[in-house]
Amino acid sequence: MTLAGHEEKLPAKDLRWDIQDIANACIAFYRPLLEAEMELLDKQGYLDSFWQAKINQSLRNMDIQKNPKAFILRLDRHSGAEAMTLNGVRNVKIMQGKNEKPKYEKESKTVWLAAPDKDARTGMIPFGWVLVNVDSAEGDSGIGIGSASNTHELRSWRAKTAAKIAGIKTEHEKRIAAQRAHKEREQREEQENAKRKQIFEEKLQSLTPLSRELETQIEHEKWETDKNAFWTSGIIESWLTRLEEGPDASVIERLSSLFDRYFPGARKDPDKTQGKKQKPVFGDRVRQVAKALNALRGKI
Repeated sequence: MTLAGHEEKLPAKDLRWDIQDIANACIAFYRPLLEAEMELLDKQGYLDSFWQAKINQSLRNMDIQKNPKAFILRLDRHSGAEAMTLNGVRNVKIMQGKNEKPKYEKESKTVWLAAPDKDARTGMIPFGWVLVNVDSAEGDSGIGIGSASNTHELRSWRAKTAAKIAGIKTEHEKRIAAQRAHKEREQREEQENAKRKQIFEEKLQSLTPLSRELETQIEHEKWETDKNAFWTSGIIESWLTRLEEGPDASVIERLSSLFDRYFPGARKDPDKTQGKKQKPVFGDRVRQVAKALNALRGKI
C-alpha cells in the first residue's frame, strides 16, 4: 500500500504491515478467544448448530492454508471486554449491586447471545464475530462461510434466520400493541373513575349527614352490585336501629330500594306462603327486615 506524494510520512518499509501481517495478527489474537467461547457455549448446548459447523469449517480451512486470505475480528456492542482489550494489561470493570463499588477482574463474567426468541435456550449465536475475506487477484479464499462452496447453505440459513427475526418482530409488535391497548384502557378507566368520583362527591353535598354516611358505605362496599355485601349479617339491622331512633326519609327510601332489588315482593307481602303446606316464601331475617322497613316508612 502506498500513498502517492506522501512516502515521507510512512514508516520505513521494513516496519510497515501488509494485509497478511494484519490477518496473522488478528488470527493470533482473536482465534483463541473464539475457540474458548465456542467451547464454553457448546458445553452448555447454547450454540446454533449451523453457525457452529461453518465456523469450525472456516477454522479448519485456515489451518490448511499457510497464509490464509481471511481473518477473524470481533466488532461492536456485546463483543466482550476480552476482544476489546490487550492481553497482559486487561482490567475488566465488573458492576456489582446497587450502592456497591465495582470490581476489576482479568476476564468478564457475561456472554451476550443473539436468540431466535426471548425464551430460547439453544440455537443462539454470540455477538460481534466476523470473518473478513481479503480481496485479491486470486479470488475467493475458500475460507469463509460465505465462500462459493457454501453459498446455497448460507442462503438457506439466512432465509430461516430472517423468518425467525420477522416472527420475533411480529410478536414484539403484537406485545407492544397489547401493552399500548392495556395502558389506554387503564387510562380510560382512571378517567371514568375520576369522573364517577367527582359526580359522587357532588351528589353527597346535597344529602343529609346520615344519607351521606349511607351512600359512602354503599359506594365503598359495592352494595349496588354485591348482594352478599348488602346482606352481611347485622349491617342492615344496625341501620334500622339508628333509623328508629332518628328517622331519615332519604335513608329509609334508599335502603328500601336496595332491599326490593334483592328480595322483590318481600315488603309487599312479608308473610307470603306457597304450596299445599303453606311454607313461607321468605326466610325469617328477610321477613323481619321487610316489616321493619315498612314500619319506618309509615313514620315518614
